[in-house]
Amino acid sequence: MNYQIRVKPRAFADDNSNFLRSINSEGEGVLSFGNSSKTRPHVDDAEDADVLIHEYAHAISYNVNLNELDGAGRRAIDEGLCDYFAASHSKSLNDFRYKYVYSWDGHNPFWEGRFCFTDKTYNDYSANKTIYQNGEIYASVFTDVHDAIGREVTDKILISSMFEYADKMPFKSAAELFIKAELELYKGQYHDTICSILRSYEFVNEEFCKTGINGTDGFEKNIVVDKVLFANSSSLSVKFNSSFTGNINILDASGKLLYAENVRSADNFYTPINCRKGVYLVVFNDGWNLYTEKLIR
Repeated sequence: MNYQIRVKPRAFADDNSNFLRSINSEGEGVLSFGNSSKTRPHVDDAEDADVLIHEYAHAISYNVNLNELDGAGRRAIDEGLCDYFAASHSKSLNDFRYKYVYSWDGHNPFWEGRFCFTDKTYNDYSANKTIYQNGEIYASVFTDVHDAIGREVTDKILISSMFEYADKMPFKSAAELFIKAELELYKGQYHDTICSILRSYEFVNEEFCKTGINGTDGFEKNIVVDKVLFANSSSLSVKFNSSFTGNINILDASGKLLYAENVRSADNFYTPINCRKGVYLVVFNDGWNLYTEKLIR
């Protein structure tokens, strides 16, 4: 997050809270929380840290993607990852029933709450189900990964992958982007563990785990772009894991060329780029292959 977010702790007398996008805000918005009333008794939402973290995670997702939150599959992904972040934070304090999300606001006579464990798999995803029912699948996936490789690594991989999210993206895409982000950050150190968990939830198959996805083999695997640095400073930093000779081009969302550079070594590449907030593309061309990454500032 790169701005001070507005919060309304007692926004309305309802057992509900939300993050509302601000129109033309370049990724900003407002957090609003429900409070109890005589006609609608319940636990005040802002009393439960799970609710705070969940809604704040919505704000993070919105901020890094510059408003790309549309589509049923995309929104279900968001609900799942936000529930995961709530459970991840909760476990860092106390692991008692941390998979029971909204352990104070929910799981009581007023509301059943939600869960970060399920028997459902990707094949149980349905357009006829709510984004919360579908989101529970990803909440469980990320929580299982968290339990296997730890909170810090899981959160870094997940947040890095979120920079690649887009409007109306298929529900399955978040799993593939998670694998790709791990390869970029950790060079496959946790690949087998993550793939095993994703296989158990039927997001990928054995062959997929062996061969990887586009961007994990050969030319593309050897290029690592620091998207977080670009988002915060607009400086482009690229690490080449093998020799590279070719062109690096940066284009805006309309396809206009903003920057071009010839690179003829395996050294790391760094340059500041003067650009506004928005969506950009960095294109690598060695004369034989093209590789494109989406950048967001």
